Amino acid sequence: MSPEDKIQAAINGELDHDELEAFQKEALANPALLAQYSKSAWLNGQLRALGAELPSLFASRDAAPSPIYRFRLMPFVLSSAAAALLGVFLTLLISREAPYVATIVESEGCQWAGSELPTSKGSRLRAGTLNLMGGMATLEFESGARIVVEAPAVRVVS
Repeated sequence: MSPEDKIQAAINGELDHDELEAFQKEALANPALLAQYSKSAWLNGQLRALGAELPSLFASRDAAPSPIYRFRLMPFVLSSAAAALLGVFLTLLISREAPYVATIVESEGCQWAGSELPTSKGSRLRAGTLNLMGGMATLEFESGARIVVEAPAVRVVS
């Protein structure tokens, strides 16, 4: 018989006098078995004390949640939805790139240095700095205005 089976038999009164005495000696000699027996005996006692109430406790768990229970969840649900919407809004706001402000429409013998923007003909430019070391470039802004930049020049496009 396994230790668990002996414990259940002792708790349920299924052991005769000699078997119960042998089990008690074994439990006193083995601290782990004694602890397991104590826990099982305590749980069994609690279940017996609640025996009359258990069916009603289980029946109430099977019933639909009360309106009060649903309303307790409402703040959690609403705050979770608000946090999700805020996260989506912030992601869209942060990931939104700056708009284009100009295009390089012509470039003749251009030598660029240290520019943070693209410098080839046809490049669309966002706000930033162009550093023209040699040549000439024509920029057309989104408003339709055109400027010709002749080197040496540093131009802040905004």
